[in-house]
Amino acid sequence: MKKQNSMCLIFVFIMAILGAILGAGFASGKEIQTFFTNYGVIAYALVVIALGMFAWTFYLFARIGKIVKPHSIADITKATLGKISFAVDIVLVLSMFVTLSAMLSATDGLAQTLFSEYSFPWASIIMALLVVLILSGGKKSMFDTNNIVMPMVAIILLVVLICFFAFAPKENVMIEWVQSGARQCKGLLFAFLYVGLNTISESFIVARASEKMDKNQAFKASVCCSCLIAVLIVLISTALLKSGDYIYESSLPLLKLAFMSSNG
Repeated sequence: MKKQNSMCLIFVFIMAILGAILGAGFASGKEIQTFFTNYGVIAYALVVIALGMFAWTFYLFARIGKIVKPHSIADITKATLGKISFAVDIVLVLSMFVTLSAMLSATDGLAQTLFSEYSFPWASIIMALLVVLILSGGKKSMFDTNNIVMPMVAIILLVVLICFFAFAPKENVMIEWVQSGARQCKGLLFAFLYVGLNTISESFIVARASEKMDKNQAFKASVCCSCLIAVLIVLISTALLKSGDYIYESSLPLLKLAFMSSNG
């Protein structure tokens, strides 16, 4: 019974984090392209670095949450950053607005791809209303929704990628494979930026999802979640680099890749 409860806590933790990370940018492939595959051959090394950073920061915020018991993200920034927390809170609010705008825009972009006569932004309006409805139900509503939706999203992503690798024609992307020192440093900076933007904005979710965990459970959950994210990034990166320039340079590369796989 105790082991079953532990697995349940770890599952809820992983689904909560995936719910925050697997947004429109990730699922469309554009986010992976920007932060990883644009750097060619070092993309996989950057994923390994990101994996370690994700695991460490997830575990760190899980332990901080256990001590602080936050009611908002401001409680975490105040406990960890002290006097400069106010400035960080402002940056986080602005970044969340930018992220929300980007996700809603990507939702409309997806609708435009699927429906040729799409003009009124009903898709983003429906998505925004669903988000408000879920959040109005509190923490339980959010976690319950994640536990249902995120396994489905992960399975769909895996099915699309497997179909591409199994059936679709492959064509290497023509990008700059020769790496200069400056380009490697930029790639490393973007990997740190990717992890930082995701984990800081999700620190409250990590803290609340791990509030019933002990140290061992938090460590296992952090490592498992980081490995799952890394596997998805590697698979998406490999597919993008084998998809050809037309798909790679599109605004929604993974969606076009899915269409190609279904017609392949």
